[in-house]
Amino acid sequence: YQPGAAELTAVARANVIFVNGWNLEEGLLDDLEAIGENTPIIPISANITPLTLNADEEGDHDDEADHDHTGADPHVWFSIQNVEQWTKNVSDVLSTLDPDNATIYANNAAQYLTALAELEQYTNSQLAAIPAEQRVLVTNHDALGYFAHDYDFTVLGTVIPGRSTLAEPAAADLTALISVMQAKNVCTIFTESSVSDTLANTVATELDTCATVQVLPLYTGALGSAGSGADTYIDMFRSNVDTIVTGLVR
Repeated sequence: YQPGAAELTAVARANVIFVNGWNLEEGLLDDLEAIGENTPIIPISANITPLTLNADEEGDHDDEADHDHTGADPHVWFSIQNVEQWTKNVSDVLSTLDPDNATIYANNAAQYLTALAELEQYTNSQLAAIPAEQRVLVTNHDALGYFAHDYDFTVLGTVIPGRSTLAEPAAADLTALISVMQAKNVCTIFTESSVSDTLANTVATELDTCATVQVLPLYTGALGSAGSGADTYIDMFRSNVDTIVTGLVR
């Protein structure tokens, strides 16, 4: 993604800029710093303990160095608890910058935290249909680490190596993924609405031990369009939970 001049100009007029941090923005952060010299840039993920890449994941794909999210996993929004912290962070920052409206920010945050608690209840209720031995995910790229951590899933493998969608898998990577999926009898691949599913479909055609292979899209890097049923964070998360249940309940 490359922002246009009009987008950068609009951002330059902001009173505060919130960023995810942990290298998710990559080169975009330089643009934000250049145009918003007097605008505070706030990492929204402050006070969140990140998951990290293990040594093998960081070391196996040297050609991805310019784009891979090494170190902290930036996909923190796949944990509802992390988004609860986001909500508190935003409320605190806005209240500091605009103290006259601090009560409004606090009330809005409290309402949203209630909605997130309801989302957590829904998620646990729906995922209860998936037995422990079937809580195995194969995804387009490694974006669901926090989800797996919170709900006791295993990420068996990814079509795109690492945690950046800009990486490109070698043929050996895809062959290894096919082999482990066949060995574990995993017949569902979760792709992403914002990333091409071509490679995932290629893998799916090679899973000859599966009677049926499902390739199901999740919302990972962007919300759905208006009317999609996933155009807010809460609806997006619910949609993903429903899709995962559909893909893994046999």
